[in-house]
Amino acid sequence: MPSQDPVLVVRRETVPISKRCRDLWQKPWFPFAVIGLVCAILWSRTVFFGFVWDDKFFIQNLESIRSLRHLPEIFYSLDAQSSFPEGFKLFRPLRTVQYALLYLLAGQPEPQPWIFHLANIVWHCAAAMLFYQTCLGLFRLWAPRVAPASLQAAALFAALGFAVHPVVTEVVCWAKSLDDAMAATFALAAIVALLPAWRQVVRVECDSRAGMSALPVTLQEARHNPRVGWAVFWYIMAVYSKISAAPLALLIYPLLRLGHRLDKREALRKTLPFIAAAAVFMVHRRWVIGQSAQTAPISGTYLQTLVDTIATAPTYLRLVLGVPPFFIDYSFLPGGLSLFSPGVLAGACLAGGMVVIAIWSWRREPWHFLSFGLCWFGFFMLPVSNLLPMMQYMAERFLYLPIFGFFIVAAFLWMKISRRALASAGAASLLLTWSILSWDRALIWKDEITLFVTSSQQGKKIPRVEQNAVAAIFELPSLRGLFLLDAKSHKLIPIAAVTPANRAAAEQTLNQAREWFPKNVQVLSASALFYVQIGGLDTAERLFLAVCAQDSANSDAWANLGEVQVSQGRSDDAISAFGKSLALNPNQLEALRGSSSVYWRKEDYKRAIEALEKLKKLEPNNTNDEYWLEQARHRLGGDPKTTNGPQ
Repeated sequence: MPSQDPVLVVRRETVPISKRCRDLWQKPWFPFAVIGLVCAILWSRTVFFGFVWDDKFFIQNLESIRSLRHLPEIFYSLDAQSSFPEGFKLFRPLRTVQYALLYLLAGQPEPQPWIFHLANIVWHCAAAMLFYQTCLGLFRLWAPRVAPASLQAAALFAALGFAVHPVVTEVVCWAKSLDDAMAATFALAAIVALLPAWRQVVRVECDSRAGMSALPVTLQEARHNPRVGWAVFWYIMAVYSKISAAPLALLIYPLLRLGHRLDKREALRKTLPFIAAAAVFMVHRRWVIGQSAQTAPISGTYLQTLVDTIATAPTYLRLVLGVPPFFIDYSFLPGGLSLFSPGVLAGACLAGGMVVIAIWSWRREPWHFLSFGLCWFGFFMLPVSNLLPMMQYMAERFLYLPIFGFFIVAAFLWMKISRRALASAGAASLLLTWSILSWDRALIWKDEITLFVTSSQQGKKIPRVEQNAVAAIFELPSLRGLFLLDAKSHKLIPIAAVTPANRAAAEQTLNQAREWFPKNVQVLSASALFYVQIGGLDTAERLFLAVCAQDSANSDAWANLGEVQVSQGRSDDAISAFGKSLALNPNQLEALRGSSSVYWRKEDYKRAIEALEKLKKLEPNNTNDEYWLEQARHRLGGDPKTTNGPQ
């Protein structure tokens, strides 16, 4: 029989998926890749969002970011911080420098929203990654007996929780809030510099009692002492991004005492450079803006402002837990609260309870996580607690730095749960819920109309939000060429006539605006003026009556109503409307002109003369007033020279 060559069969061993996952999990880069991927999926669409709200003051209209020659000025001039320096007393030079670099990179005559939103995403992602490093370093210090995989999972849970939490939406989606992300990133970099780096080492140990030979044991050990110099550098970068990072100096001492087990004197010595840097920054800031506080106490007195701010603690707790509703503006919060009002008492109890728990856990080594996390949260709330008076009681972006403390505590408690499968399922569910809320919440920031109209329609009825929504409506192309809404006086000024080309679009926009804000004076007035121009006098009269009903002290509205009634041939009604206008403002020009014309037609020349004499005083260079005044005097004297009256 013919011989057959032997066949070599090679079998490839299949690696179980679970082992592949474990191997991947152990890769140093894997957690950072997960954080980056989650941030990209959740926040990448914000790159297509536009500028909103205060972006016009800090980016769009700010001349100092349009040339690098302004860089030195950014560090010593209040005018270089915003285009409205009298309204924004702040000093955030590194943020402004970042804006200048982004403007330069975009390479366009006007600032491009996409690159500013992209920068927010990148900085937020960097903050989440550094927070992962911070948590992992802290956990290795204070939980050495916990398995490394569990420590890594807890740190990743904390970092992802921060990355997707709905309360950070305002910072990520609002281009102006880049300062929060920058300050957080630099502050975390300072913490990482103070934490020891770790490496795995293998030691050989022998257990002679068990009769065992030498066995290799994998351990982790620190690779360096705190790098105070680098930490101080990153701290300076943080405070020059935003003052909210200043309390980090207060966290250095507990970190060195609890984490590195330094004695009191050594910990204090290493903390002093941070205190000195904070002091220098505060002096520099005061020199630039000319004051320490942003504004005068918003509740009238300093003490009352502090009391009113205490009442925000329960709302902050709800927001930290990621529980809706969320608002872009909290100016609806009441001021002037009593020291014993329910809100103030609840806030004081929450703050006091946090202090007591922090002190208790400080004294017990297994609970150092809890103490450090509560200290983090409490210290970083100080800049937004109106200790230095601010322009508002609270805002969601104020939690961007403090919320790291919450996640340190949450991760610590998560590691305490013995049923790991249940703990992991709970964490995953919470992250998914927060991601859904953030995904939905981010949509309102895509443009000013969506931001303000949605917030006004779905949230609290906040006058400032409604006014911003109305201002955004009048910036739409269909109305921009017809009306000007003065930003300071909120007075509506017609600037052009309606044409067949813009009539349909303007009418559609105004109809939609009235559906959103049926009682808004500016919207009603613009609609009425629009219908006057296109000949819809009945509709215009109805709308002017609605304006007068909403704002009975609006002399312009009464004058406009009188003019419409004159056009309809209803002189008596017009005289009544002009009279109400002049009672509110004796110098209302349109009411004086309209009333003089009506009195002339009614041959009441005496009253026509009274109105024309006032007009002549108010408009001394108007020859038309003088002409008709002379004609009225002739008529009153029985010398009819004209048949028509002043128009």
